[in-house]
Amino acid sequence: MFVLMAVTAGCSGGGSEAEQSPAASQSVPARVQTVYLATALSCSRLPEFPGTKFTPLKVDGAGYSITVEPKQGCVENAVFSSYVYEVPVAAQAAVRITPGTQPGVELSPQQFQDGAATVFYAVDSGDMFKVSVVRPGKDEAVKKAQP
Repeated sequence: MFVLMAVTAGCSGGGSEAEQSPAASQSVPARVQTVYLATALSCSRLPEFPGTKFTPLKVDGAGYSITVEPKQGCVENAVFSSYVYEVPVAAQAAVRITPGTQPGVELSPQQFQDGAATVFYAVDSGDMFKVSVVRPGKDEAVKKAQP
C-alpha cells in the first residue's frame, strides 16, 4: 500500500516569486504554512507511474488560487519520499490543496492545530491516490524525517 501525507507547519514569510504563481487580481494571504507531501512511492519509482504526479501543488483559498512548486523537488527519506511547499493560508478560512494529478483535500482552520495538519493518501488504483485520513497536528513520522 502506498501512502501520501500532506503536513502543514506554520511559518512566516513566503516563497520566492519563481515558486509561486498566483492568479491575476486575487488577494493572496501573507500568512505562509509549510506543506510537506509524503508518499511511500519513492522518488526513483515515480517514472514507473507516469500518471502519478505530486507537483505542482494547487492551492485554492477564500478569494484566491495559486500554484506552488516544491522547494527542493522530490526528497528521499527513510520511510517515504517528500515534497516541501510554502503555501499562503488565511488564518480563519479553509484551504483546498491539490497535489499534481491527485485528488484535492480541504483543510479547515481547526486542522492546523499547533501550526500543522497531516493528510494521508493511500493508493486507490493505478496512478491515483485517495485521501484516507486527515489529522490535526504534525505526524510523528514527519517530525523524525524532517530536519
